[in-house]
Amino acid sequence: MREVVLSITLSIFIWGCGGASSSSPSTSSGGGESGKEFNTPANFDGTILYNYLVPNGDKKIKNLKFKNDQLIEEETLSYKANDTLITLRSLQNLGGKVEYRLEDEGKEIEVTIYDENKLNRFKLHNFIHIGDRVTIKDSSCIYKAYYDEIEIHGTRFRDMIEIECPNHIGYYQKGKGQVAEEIIDPFEQNSIDQPIYFGDRKLGLVDELEKSKFTTYNLESAQESNVDKLWKAPYYLNGEGMKIGLVDGGGVRSTHVELRGRVHNLTNADTNEHATHVAGTLISAGVHLYTSRGFAKNAQLYVLSYQDIYFADSVKKLYEEEGVLISNHSYGFEGSEGLGEYDAESKKFDLLIHSNPYLQVVIAAGNDGMKWKTDSSYGYWNLIKGGANAKNVITVASVDDRSRYINNFSSRGPVNGGRLKPDIAMDGNNVLSTNDYDDTSYKRMYGTSMASPAATGVVTLLSQRYKQITDANPRVDTIKAILFNTAMDIENPGPDYKSGFGRIDALSAVKVIDTLSTNSPLIKLDTLHKNEIQSYYIANQEYQKLKVTVAWVDGTIDHCGSCANDKLINDIDIYLKDDRGNTIYPYTLDEYNPDDPARKDKPNRVDPQEQIEFEIIPGNYTLYVDGSRLSTDDQDFTMVSNIPLSAKETNIKIVPMREHIHEIYNAIKK
Repeated sequence: MREVVLSITLSIFIWGCGGASSSSPSTSSGGGESGKEFNTPANFDGTILYNYLVPNGDKKIKNLKFKNDQLIEEETLSYKANDTLITLRSLQNLGGKVEYRLEDEGKEIEVTIYDENKLNRFKLHNFIHIGDRVTIKDSSCIYKAYYDEIEIHGTRFRDMIEIECPNHIGYYQKGKGQVAEEIIDPFEQNSIDQPIYFGDRKLGLVDELEKSKFTTYNLESAQESNVDKLWKAPYYLNGEGMKIGLVDGGGVRSTHVELRGRVHNLTNADTNEHATHVAGTLISAGVHLYTSRGFAKNAQLYVLSYQDIYFADSVKKLYEEEGVLISNHSYGFEGSEGLGEYDAESKKFDLLIHSNPYLQVVIAAGNDGMKWKTDSSYGYWNLIKGGANAKNVITVASVDDRSRYINNFSSRGPVNGGRLKPDIAMDGNNVLSTNDYDDTSYKRMYGTSMASPAATGVVTLLSQRYKQITDANPRVDTIKAILFNTAMDIENPGPDYKSGFGRIDALSAVKVIDTLSTNSPLIKLDTLHKNEIQSYYIANQEYQKLKVTVAWVDGTIDHCGSCANDKLINDIDIYLKDDRGNTIYPYTLDEYNPDDPARKDKPNRVDPQEQIEFEIIPGNYTLYVDGSRLSTDDQDFTMVSNIPLSAKETNIKIVPMREHIHEIYNAIKK
């Protein structure tokens, strides 16, 4: 364990918070109370911060410094409070070498101490209602507070602080000032169980353990994507009645306080830290620690291990045996083999989903974004591998905490041949979720493995809403078209090989689904016949942005052949024409210049979805959906627009043979 020179001890007291999940400034006022005295331990060298309350104004507090059990200095600190930040400065040390900063982040109180001399950062979080001192010797430790009774190796405790470091976990009990239990943590930093070999390639989790000190809670990830608004009126979406499949590196700790009663382990594999963390993002109840709340907390979770079955075979098993239509896959192949390739696993996914287009498969893009710096077998682009390159799955990248940029570790596309991957992005940066250490433990992890279940949670809620309105399950092309057309654009304008169509906006997506119950729906499900051209007339009276996405479930060939180029079986083309004869094409990307912004000057020949985004002026426009490049007789598709489209008109240039047969049959009957 890495130790630092400075050992700091804090005594923090917060009264009047009203419960373990509340510590807002409005309920923590009144600075007249005095701090509780403690007997300092022998040879103690540190600081005790007394009389700390969440402030409503400018106040003073005492800071007592001890060395070898002797009080060596009594320091008066003044602090200035505003809405979000409290700055404390020593009145005896106006030079500012040491500054204390107390951050109020709503439900949690976070205390950060900066030692400018040592450049060490210490951070306590979830430190509410527990008045005790903790000696900090490792700046990478994580802190949790337990208010209700918990059991640790047969002994029950109340009001415990848990300090989790890369190599140990310590428990400190309120009022005791001592370690109640110390346990060697088997999950050392950056360690992952030995990968399982499948043929010549090995499968493993795509994520490492956390390195940074910044935290995103499941709740914050939900807020950034507007999922939290779906939990409230008028929607109250929580995954009730929905089933989610989870395929990961092992079982999920089903007895965890946040997961109890909703986890069905279909594997005999041991519980796994990674799987339990992902499970929390999906279905954590948020009862013990509200900030851990999962996206679809009332859904039922069915768990398989990739050590037993993985990718398309696992999806088929989940569907056939449990009726599961939505599944999350936060794992992938290790090593540089298969970078950017449409391989056999991709093909199996496409065959399976094409045969059952109601299967919603969400896959992590991978964490190979920085490998090019240390391994010459990696490039900067074409980093996604295995089933994540399938046409009919949803592949998820990871964005930073503010959801503006893709994390450096997030794997970038494209698929060889230029097809867009990843498809969409969610926050996967150091997410706090459930951990399998015990039934009340939590952990921070980062990676596309954390972004993927967030996207899966959104897909679950969208499917729940779609079923409420239509009494039917949505197809994957419908979910894709909705997500892509409502996503918040990040990175380059339009789709790009880093973020796909951008970060998910769940509220906007649900609002589009809601239009299905109106006379002007923004979602159209239809079938396009071979060589048919459908047209939609737009009489526009104002200056506005038109954004329309068409998506479909593409097939694949029986024999792989030249799979690396991944040609579309059916290529639907969309384009827009104005009344002056100008043609506006969908977005296209250039695999040979992958960092260039998307263009709109030619047809898209590689993607199983196409999007037009254009600032239209008053005038007449016609949107065309062209089936001239279909290889089969017909192709189902979904179209989503941000403005209502008129009823379609069709121009079938060559009638498919089956129509002729139908006419002959009717003539014979007569």
